[in-house]
Amino acid sequence: MSTDISRVYAFLAKQGDWVNEADKNGDGAVIKSEFRDFMEENFEWNGEESSDSAKNDLINSFWKTIDTNQSGKVSGTKLKNKNALDKKELAAMEDRIEMYEILNEFTSQLTAPSVVGDGANWKKSVSEGLGALIEPYIKNGGTPEDLPAYLAEQAPLIEAKATADYCANEYLAEIMGDVNKEYGYTYGSDQTLQGMINSYIQSMTEGGDAETIQQTVQGIIDAYVATAGLGDESSVDMGDYGYTPTANSPLNDLQKAVIKTKLQQNVQALDDYETHKDLYEEAMNTYLGTLKFGDFEEVNSNAIGAFEASDAYKGVVKAIATEDIFGSEELKSALASAISESFAERLNGIMPGELEAYDKLLAEAKTKAQNGDFDTAGELDTQKLIDWVVEQAKSNLAEFYPNGFGDMPLEDMNIMYDALVEAAKENKDAAKIKEAAISYCKAVSSKGTLLKQAVIDIFGENYSTAINKLLSGEIEEKMVELKEKVLEIGDASTFTVDNWNGLPTDISIGMGNSKNYQLNSTVKNGDTTITSDRITYSAQVKSGSASATINNNTLSVTAGNTSGYATVEVSTMVDGIVVGKQTINVKVVSQNIDWANMDGNINGCIARGGAARGSNGNITLQEAYSTNACLILNGTNGEFTRNWNETINNARVKIADFVNGTLCGFIKASGNYDAQAMQIAAQKTIELYQGALTQIENGDMAGKKSNKDSTINYDGQNYTFRTQKWYRENTANNTDVAASHSAANNQLGLQLNESYNSPSTYQVVLNMKCIMDMFNKFYAQALS
Repeated sequence: MSTDISRVYAFLAKQGDWVNEADKNGDGAVIKSEFRDFMEENFEWNGEESSDSAKNDLINSFWKTIDTNQSGKVSGTKLKNKNALDKKELAAMEDRIEMYEILNEFTSQLTAPSVVGDGANWKKSVSEGLGALIEPYIKNGGTPEDLPAYLAEQAPLIEAKATADYCANEYLAEIMGDVNKEYGYTYGSDQTLQGMINSYIQSMTEGGDAETIQQTVQGIIDAYVATAGLGDESSVDMGDYGYTPTANSPLNDLQKAVIKTKLQQNVQALDDYETHKDLYEEAMNTYLGTLKFGDFEEVNSNAIGAFEASDAYKGVVKAIATEDIFGSEELKSALASAISESFAERLNGIMPGELEAYDKLLAEAKTKAQNGDFDTAGELDTQKLIDWVVEQAKSNLAEFYPNGFGDMPLEDMNIMYDALVEAAKENKDAAKIKEAAISYCKAVSSKGTLLKQAVIDIFGENYSTAINKLLSGEIEEKMVELKEKVLEIGDASTFTVDNWNGLPTDISIGMGNSKNYQLNSTVKNGDTTITSDRITYSAQVKSGSASATINNNTLSVTAGNTSGYATVEVSTMVDGIVVGKQTINVKVVSQNIDWANMDGNINGCIARGGAARGSNGNITLQEAYSTNACLILNGTNGEFTRNWNETINNARVKIADFVNGTLCGFIKASGNYDAQAMQIAAQKTIELYQGALTQIENGDMAGKKSNKDSTINYDGQNYTFRTQKWYRENTANNTDVAASHSAANNQLGLQLNESYNSPSTYQVVLNMKCIMDMFNKFYAQALS
């Protein structure tokens, strides 16, 4: 009978008159559904029994043990005896419940030893341990009268085990909190440590002194912790509790956690960790798997040094070097010599993740490099690596052209055809030879009228039918002739690209934006101009963050999402043969001018507002942008003027100087800009602000002692600015134009102040953040 059933009896023993309480309808009988409801409401369910299915399992298994009479009816009722308890069954239960009442009485007198802080849990653990003895005791004929003595005899050992378990958990919680945070170690899942503690508990044969038990448990834990260098040595011999590691034993869980954390901290600090994170993580895990118990002390004292001396780390270095070889000039040159220049260019331009064959080749190369397959005297021999890559590429050439011959330049088509035929001969597969010839002819025919005619000249109008009728030797003879003729027609050395017709060599594009260019090369063969129907184009990104596509002879270059530089190579082809190339240098620039993070000073002007300065007018660009600082545009000789025309003219000049000189100067110094977009933005900004000044000059002014919110329409959009006229001798006292700026009444951040006392004084004030944001708006429009 299970411990769970014992728990139910122990529960019923505490309930008093449980039968009447469970008999909800008062018919004198307890049926299964009533018992289920009673249990649901009153039983102390543990975490493992929280689900309905778990509760049902316990109730059903218990019910089977008590509902022993399944026939007839319950005495004195009309209820069937099945799934109902009759008097005999209830009496049998009461006899058993009496045993548990004695148990409850005994356990109520238990007292936890002084080393136990949580007496309630300790008492519960001992009670459950003693409770597990009741059913075997009953089965062996035990009587209620003898039960107290039996419990008293068994209690010391159970109490000792509960004390050991409690002391172990309490001590582990005390000392392992920081270890868990620092090393990610979880003692509950450490089978070695838990195994020693359990071994000690299970080895107990009698009760013992609680303090001695506590010292023993703590000694076991201390001895284990010391193996990871985290505490002092313990006098306890772990071998007494089942753990006898030798120098060649694996690291235990705590040692592994300590080494892994130290290793990760050091490796993650390496300059190239983020770039090659997967390689390093794999190498660390491999390395940890090789370490033995005897290695711990040395590795713990210098984790990164030991790792860098390992084969796993050396494998990472070789794998990284292998990645560098892919895309290198050395490999490109070797591929060009062994296969073709066009294939070398193709392989060199493939990015990881773009082509399965490339990813497979790179992955296998890295694995072999890590395993030392390309080593000479223990070091990676790059020539061996390159030779292997070339051989793999040659033997699997077709995999690098997933769309078949149609993707290939003519030189590669011949190479691939020869490779396919060679493989077919080795396998004695005549059908594959015919298939290769038909595919070749189809691809050649699609590359231009002259090449199509060459196929017709050799195989006739229907090359597929002709090839299927020929023997392998006859096909080979005709294919030799066709391949020679194909290369003769498509010999790139006889062609020149006479004019790229306006395709630029240097462009700037905003991040994520695209620019399109119509391709219309002039190609000549000697003095003969090649017709456009024979000319096609291809584009390939050679470096940097960008992409390039060609559709209907329109080149589309799209910038990536990081600023920097990229190169795009455009090829002109005649009948599929590359006859000329042009490189476009792409400057990828930010979509916005980052005024808030530019360094430098704005000098030689009077600044007021959020970042007021003295008459020398020096203010940083960051302050000008982030604090709503303002410029006085009248001039630097005083903060107001008395001449109307001088005021407006000075403001016009200062606007242009500030935009062309100051703002454009900072942009040029940053280096991250598009010159054409900057010029457009500067022109539009000046036109907008000078236009607003012209409106003011033409009489768009506030009335006496009032403000006026004016509007200018520029490029189809309305922008607001402001004039104000007050009794004020010195208008320069008005430094609140920054505060008056809002999207509603002063989008330009431009304000003209006039005092109308005689003689009048004038002042034009400009919020620098507003004009910078306006510049940024026009710049982004120009980029897109």
